[in-house]
Amino acid sequence: KATYSDAEMKSQKDFGERSDRLSDLHGDESTLERDIEGLKNHLDDLRNALDNLREKDKKAKEDFAKEEQDFLDRLANLQATKGELENSLAEQKATNSDAEMKSQKDCGERSNRISDINGKIGELNTNIENLKLQYDSLKLKTEEEEKNFEEKIQ
Repeated sequence: KATYSDAEMKSQKDFGERSDRLSDLHGDESTLERDIEGLKNHLDDLRNALDNLREKDKKAKEDFAKEEQDFLDRLANLQATKGELENSLAEQKATNSDAEMKSQKDCGERSNRISDINGKIGELNTNIENLKLQYDSLKLKTEEEEKNFEEKIQ
């Protein structure tokens, strides 16, 4: 009976230990499931952030293309205006030559007009150069933003 009693006590002790270990394992399993769920949520957040970055990059590229086209259109308009003014200047110079023979007064007025046209051409040349500089600056900035975006993605 004593041996049976000792064996029964040992069996109950072993059962208690196994029961405790089983409870610990269930607790560990619950913790792991919560950790896995948290990691899935974090992965979803990262995917959403990446999608947002891609959308912003797409928008930035579209905005840059639009601004680039605006600059090119403005540049073309300024160059066309410059051409018209140069033609007008040539006409004024030809007229001025004929007018010199007619009168000094007419010549002075035409000279002033030529100076005005030359001034406008100078302003247009300055505007064209400024637009080219702005365009180059915008292009460099966009290239840098694209490089930064690609680094963020990587």
